[in-house]
Amino acid sequence: MKRKVVYIILATICIFSSALGFLPQRKFQAPSQNALVSVIPSIPYTKSSGHLPLIKAPLAKAMVNQKPAAPMVVNQLTLKQIPYYKLPGWQEADVKKSLSAFRKSCETFLKKDPDHPVGSKQINLKAEDWQPACKAALSMNNVYEEEARQFFEKWFYPIEFGKKKPSKGVFTGYYTPLVKGSLTRSKVYNTPIYGMPAKRSASYTREQIDKGVLNHKAPVIAWINSPVDRLFLEIEGAAVVRLKNGKDLYLSYAGENGAPYTSIGSVLIKKGIMNKDNASKTAIKHYLSNNPGKVNPILHQNKSFVFFQNLKKPAALGAQGMALTPGYSLAIDRQWIPLGAPLWLVTKVPVPNEPQKQFKRLMIAQDTGGAIRGLVRGDIYWGASEKAAYLGEHMKNQGRYWLLLPKHAIHKIQYNYFSPKIKQVIQAVKRWPSWIRHSIG
Repeated sequence: MKRKVVYIILATICIFSSALGFLPQRKFQAPSQNALVSVIPSIPYTKSSGHLPLIKAPLAKAMVNQKPAAPMVVNQLTLKQIPYYKLPGWQEADVKKSLSAFRKSCETFLKKDPDHPVGSKQINLKAEDWQPACKAALSMNNVYEEEARQFFEKWFYPIEFGKKKPSKGVFTGYYTPLVKGSLTRSKVYNTPIYGMPAKRSASYTREQIDKGVLNHKAPVIAWINSPVDRLFLEIEGAAVVRLKNGKDLYLSYAGENGAPYTSIGSVLIKKGIMNKDNASKTAIKHYLSNNPGKVNPILHQNKSFVFFQNLKKPAALGAQGMALTPGYSLAIDRQWIPLGAPLWLVTKVPVPNEPQKQFKRLMIAQDTGGAIRGLVRGDIYWGASEKAAYLGEHMKNQGRYWLLLPKHAIHKIQYNYFSPKIKQVIQAVKRWPSWIRHSIG
């Protein structure tokens, strides 16, 4: 008898909530059952079945949308949870090395306060959303391949995302280039590599910097022999500068002037000098070396300027402040993708004198770049070898990725996009006396 009374009360609340406009007035589909259950933990839920076991059908339908895995819209993104078997090549992939790369990001997450924001501009996440998975990852020792796969399947949901529909984008590669240089200026080495100035300003464009506006305002880490080489070091975000005595300086990205980035390749294409098919790094360098009088006018079209730091040890640091893993670290646009997030990537990579090779791998978003802009856009870090240089200079292919987000974070994101009045109803349910909640279960 008591249970029937509870059902009537709950049904009445849902009906009046709908009539009074308490239900969400958003244009996207309501979250799935799993989402609402996750924010009312007092109500029992069986994951294996995906149903509320003891709530009768009429009431359950009034409480949640019955459609499974309903997509949700978060700001400008449509997010849809998919099963792992729908990730192309997932079962054959080497995710053990991906786990090793992810553990490096975990060290960063675990150092932050739980409330520290670590999401993208479109997906709001905090350090606490990653910390449970990270603690589990760092507790694993001598991991086998299958254990690594099970770790990601246990802690993360694959998310298909895009603007209304899944999107494809361009994927390139970058590497740590080696250039000759000096600690002092000379006729040969006359192009400065700057450290961060005391006061960063977008008003200082590349042209103004080349004319000396940063003299005595920013430290010079080293001198190299070409502004063209410096531009490509900026694009790569890292470099090894070999001095005359054989010692190496290990440089990494430190920051930017904040001015807008313009691709030099696009400048040459607009001028009719090159086209989309042949505007490679090698072709650009060849053209500029044969036309020295055009170097500055062309380079100055890109007002963005990158500053470096001397690492004093052989490591390429990403935007999270940790060493990048060749072949597994991906530079992304953090407006869309949270740093540290795993991404299942499907694209192609170039092979010398052979057809391009399929590439399916779990990458970790650990870096950013001035040229990396867009919802689906990535730059794979390949390392510092000759093979890395080849991949970095020749890779430019279409592809797509799926975002892996912590399972409990997905539920929180869904909850955040309920209307305020629905949140009030949920919180009210959570405050009900225990005898009512227990009678439901």
